[in-house]
Amino acid sequence: MQHTLTDINRTAKRVILSLFIIAFHTILVHAQLRKMDRPVIEYDESIVDTTYGILIYENLNLYLDGDSTRMCGNYACNNWQEDKYKSGVLLHKGFYVNGQLRVYKNYYPNGNLEREFRNIDDIRATLTLYHVNGNIKSDVKYTKGEAQEWRDYYENGQLEYEEVFTRKMTWHEVKRSFYRDGSPQYAQELLNKKKLTFTRTEYHSNGTKKLEGQLRYDSSMGDYIKIDKWVYFDESGKKIKEEAYKENLLVNTVEF
Repeated sequence: MQHTLTDINRTAKRVILSLFIIAFHTILVHAQLRKMDRPVIEYDESIVDTTYGILIYENLNLYLDGDSTRMCGNYACNNWQEDKYKSGVLLHKGFYVNGQLRVYKNYYPNGNLEREFRNIDDIRATLTLYHVNGNIKSDVKYTKGEAQEWRDYYENGQLEYEEVFTRKMTWHEVKRSFYRDGSPQYAQELLNKKKLTFTRTEYHSNGTKKLEGQLRYDSSMGDYIKIDKWVYFDESGKKIKEEAYKENLLVNTVEF
């Protein structure tokens, strides 16, 4: 009796092992067929826009409202996928889930990084763009699909523009820009948090003040409106004009 049970157990184990091998082989063949069905596309360097960079993958970015799906044969792509230039240089490497991107990097034809996107979670994401020379071009932090922090840089690495919104994405905590040499171009700074009033100052390229005035954030409009006195200066620093505003309406102008 014991001998019979042992034989049965051995037979059962062999059957289970055989079924496992068949199933594994089926999955492997299926995966290979899907890989073989995947079209191999080599891209020309002309896909790099001189202003905006490489945009052909943006419609695959679900977090930023992309609504396209990358297909690998008859199936939506999953896991890591790569594309190359005709030269053989890596163009794109991204992690796909159901045909849409979660994490990816794009590269210039010279091999330098063009952009890197990371979907941290369902709420947060980061995007970094690069100039062809390797310096950072833009650095963006997203919250719920909206850019909460955005910074742009010149090719020489100098900060060009910066804006930082509040956590509720209403008004700016920081908003300023700079000339290529690093001197200020304009700045918007919080004056009174309770009244949500701000100062706005602009500068000529020679560093002298161009204008100064006050703004108020209007929550009903979702925008800033001019209030009170605005003063304008020429490049020598001489006052040339004053304007008075009441709730964004110009009520008086004095020229000098």
